[in-house]
Amino acid sequence: MPLENASDDLHVIDIESIRCNFCNDDLTILPLSGREVHYEHHLVNDSTAEGLVAEGSRAFPIDLDTLSKSSNSRKSRSDTIIGQKVFPKKKFSFKTPKADAFWYPAQRTSPPRNYTPGLIPVLRKSLLKSHHSGQLRRAALCYDKTVHIRREIWDASWGCGYRNFLMACAALMSQTQQPMYFPLLDSPLPPSFCRCSKHTSGFDTDGKAELKKLIGTKKWVGTADIWVALVSRRIPAELVDFDFRNKERGPETLIDWVVEYFTPKATQTKSANAFDSIQSYPIVNTTKMPLILQHDGHSRTVVGYETDRNGITKLLIFDPAYHISDEIRDYAMSEGLEIDPDRQG
Repeated sequence: MPLENASDDLHVIDIESIRCNFCNDDLTILPLSGREVHYEHHLVNDSTAEGLVAEGSRAFPIDLDTLSKSSNSRKSRSDTIIGQKVFPKKKFSFKTPKADAFWYPAQRTSPPRNYTPGLIPVLRKSLLKSHHSGQLRRAALCYDKTVHIRREIWDASWGCGYRNFLMACAALMSQTQQPMYFPLLDSPLPPSFCRCSKHTSGFDTDGKAELKKLIGTKKWVGTADIWVALVSRRIPAELVDFDFRNKERGPETLIDWVVEYFTPKATQTKSANAFDSIQSYPIVNTTKMPLILQHDGHSRTVVGYETDRNGITKLLIFDPAYHISDEIRDYAMSEGLEIDPDRQG
């Protein structure tokens, strides 16, 4: 597939996009009640929906005041109206599988269907195109073998943190600057939900007491749990907390921190050479590991940032709730991914 026909929207793995986990329809313009009706239609009528508890959009926190007002203007919340018919709400359950396949780019087998490698190089091409057209000043990207991993039916209502953990592990196990990270993550077993949720003795005892049981529940895996999973295996990790009570400065502080993280040190000086470097290389590839950003109701993996021609900086996001189209996935995988034909799965 030619890049010219596919790249225009690639860097908009958008924080504002709300996609249906069943059919990938764009639900962004629908109000909350409309999204609920959309999901209920799948849950009532789709055989493929069995096992998924509809979350409406857990990617975006629900305003309880708005929700209570809307519930008063329609039928009881135990029923949902679809057209002129009223369907009783059904409860679905889906057990966590005993084994969830984990894949990283150094493997020569085909990745699972919910894994999309090769997006960072494709994203770079798209950003370069935006720069050449005058729409973009500069951008920086994380380690180029970072993989997008989306949730599946069994973890669709709670698995964002778990999938972000796997994205971090896939990058850490593929990078070569610190080769000892691989055995620390791979032994005795590769990353999994059980390994992510294990509070090792002596690490985060307060968190263990508060969380109690995690496996077999639908409790979210947060950044603190991911920090425990990494640090307990002697992999350096850092938790950074941003105070958004100052609504004007809070988001800006977060963005500034991310820009600082992804900007190579050589380009942070004010020398003419550094300025020339930025002009010569407006899209910077780094060896930085991706970041995990958690907020109320959801978490995402930050893979870089872009600054447009107006000076507005946006974060580039891999959202585990986002379904990468087959067209883009196939194109990304064609960008240099080596698969052993005898071991394709």
